[in-house]
Amino acid sequence: MELNQRLLTAGRQTLTGETRSLGLAALVRDCVLYVQGHPSVRGCRLDLTLEGPATVEGHAVLLHQLVGNLILNAGEATGGKGRIEIRLTQAEQEVVLEVHDNGPGVPEERRAGIFEALHTTKASGSGLGLFSVKACVDTHGGHVMVTSSQLGGACFRVRLPRRASQLKIPAGGSANPTPATRLSSV
Repeated sequence: MELNQRLLTAGRQTLTGETRSLGLAALVRDCVLYVQGHPSVRGCRLDLTLEGPATVEGHAVLLHQLVGNLILNAGEATGGKGRIEIRLTQAEQEVVLEVHDNGPGVPEERRAGIFEALHTTKASGSGLGLFSVKACVDTHGGHVMVTSSQLGGACFRVRLPRRASQLKIPAGGSANPTPATRLSSV
């Protein structure tokens, strides 16, 4: 546990503290392209529903890590052969990212500690993936929770504020909203 805390502290110290305006939709697309060759995801059907650019202020590396860990977690839950839906919606004050899967889900009695370090429900899991997700979300002033998905498995829902008071954004405009994009990958 102490080692994990030191790793997180070291990781946070490598960030400059400067953030920038990021289109989360583009980041999610890039992340999907990056992880789709991973053995845990390669055989899965990935469906994306992305609303607008979903602009947030943040650290691209941490947000990429957050999205990648959620997708890999969903792939592992489905045994690498299931269905994963990634949904991104935006509101005036926040952006909501949901990663759904058709795996076994997370029983309610196991949800309370799922984001703690070294907590895992998998025989070969390290217990660091969802802990890392929580740390990334906390850094951005957001919230993460796990619920049941309409697909039959789990839904990990991340709420990120568009503008976090503790984050700084360099001068420059943000992108104009675009209509929702729906992509599918097999």
